[in-house]
Amino acid sequence: MQDQLPVLRSIWPPYSPLPNIFSREASPTDDMAALHAKLLICDSLVALITSANFSHHGLHENIEMGVKIHSPSVARLVDFIQAMIQLGEVRAVE
Repeated sequence: MQDQLPVLRSIWPPYSPLPNIFSREASPTDDMAALHAKLLICDSLVALITSANFSHHGLHENIEMGVKIHSPSVARLVDFIQAMIQLGEVRAVE
């Protein structure tokens, strides 16, 4: 993820603030564990959940699927992610 940030920043619209990006380090004791979900929360009403990685292939070459959710239920998703941040399950990517 870290090596893809310059690409993401270079294509981000200049009139929009950069997003806060969070990730989860894989467990060193479990080769199969990872944060696989890709989630973009715009506010407490709109979210995008997708299979696409933030990489060249994930964004431009692979066939990926995603769903945009526009619902008050997104607030529950925000609460869940904030709890994960507070517990240290996910951390900000600098």
